Amino acid sequence: MARKRSSGLEDLITLLARLPWRVSALIGVVGWLVLRQIAANPPTPVNALNTAIQPARAIDGLSWQQYSTAFEERHHAV
Repeated sequence: MARKRSSGLEDLITLLARLPWRVSALIGVVGWLVLRQIAANPPTPVNALNTAIQPARAIDGLSWQQYSTAFEERHHAV
């Protein structure tokens, strides 16, 4: 009889089921600690408006005179 194909998740579950119970308990505790740490520190939301304004602030730091002078130099060089 041919063996039924199984997915990677099913293979992982089968492997974990064959481990001794102490190893399974240790994996469970480690997993709980990792997930608890992730849940305790949620990612900071990205403010879409703030990220859209940042390039404008970088340009705003330049004086318009410097910007126009740089443009004129490039324009005349061509």
